[in-house]
Amino acid sequence: LISGVLTGYYAYRGNIFVHKQWAVRLYTLGIASALYRLYIAPLFLVSIINKGKSGGGGGGGRGGHDESSILWLNIAAWILFVPSIIAEVIIWYIWRRGSRKFTSRQRRQEHHHHILEEEKEEVEQKQQE
Repeated sequence: LISGVLTGYYAYRGNIFVHKQWAVRLYTLGIASALYRLYIAPLFLVSIINKGKSGGGGGGGRGGHDESSILWLNIAAWILFVPSIIAEVIIWYIWRRGSRKFTSRQRRQEHHHHILEEEKEEVEQKQQE
């Protein structure tokens, strides 16, 4: 939720550089959430199969899950963080290394200043003629 709010906030404020960073974070959180569901789907299927084989108990005495199911669930939970870690590495070591940290407002001011200088040069040329 916070990633989505910050993505929108920085887009609204015109700071596209930071907006893109938060958009990448938001995207990776979405991908991680979808991948987590893919990782635990086999666990869910195995627990259904185990319940059918054992007459509804499912084994293990831990709510129908055996030790390997619990281990798989823990691994899937930790794998959830992998896309976010990769995104942070990209943001910190690639984007920020050679980037210009100007906001859109600073770029507009810089562009406006450049236009004023060009207009001043044109006026000076006309005066010389």
